[in-house]
Amino acid sequence: MEPNEIIKALRNESKFNRREFCDYFNIPYRTVQDWECGKRTMPEYVLRLLEYKIRTDQMLAERKIKKSQEREDSGIRKMSSSDYEEVHKLWLSCQGIGLNELDDSKEGIERFLLRNPDTCFVAEKDGNVGGVILAGHDGRRAYIYHLAVAKEYRGKGIGTQLVDAAMNELAFLGIQKAALVAFKENEDGNAFWEKMGFSVREDLNYRNRMILEK
Repeated sequence: MEPNEIIKALRNESKFNRREFCDYFNIPYRTVQDWECGKRTMPEYVLRLLEYKIRTDQMLAERKIKKSQEREDSGIRKMSSSDYEEVHKLWLSCQGIGLNELDDSKEGIERFLLRNPDTCFVAEKDGNVGGVILAGHDGRRAYIYHLAVAKEYRGKGIGTQLVDAAMNELAFLGIQKAALVAFKENEDGNAFWEKMGFSVREDLNYRNRMILEK
């Protein structure tokens, strides 16, 4: 198969029109047009890179679908704003969860979910919310907040499932590192996060500043 036929086949396989193909790979439209018409010869290494990216993205998409199905089978699903009342009640019942009136209000959580629609999850058990995790990112780093599991469901691996769901989704988005803050006196929480592979940084000072005063 000639190079111009291969590029057409790749584009058809990925179900892109020419403009979408160019945007996806950030290649000038005229360049792809010339490749497909045989006016220019596409370098072999470029063809290999295009094939590799398409195959990798297909594999990641298939893996995401599989993980999503596994989550649903275990009762883990994405959080929606309609879960707020149950989630907030769960947070209030758990020691070690620090809440504030602004960020953790219904409006605050809705704003967080709007920015992070795919990385926040609840564990639905017996028709109720038995666990929750909030995760978001700024394009570089992810941040995890307010992981909680109801007392009656602890020890069943729900916390681990919630963390895995968030981390898998963040990885799919290309985020390579996640951070969180835990109160020092929260011994159970810190033991859990240590088990999950979140190490303590001794070389940093955590700092914050209020932007909007009450």
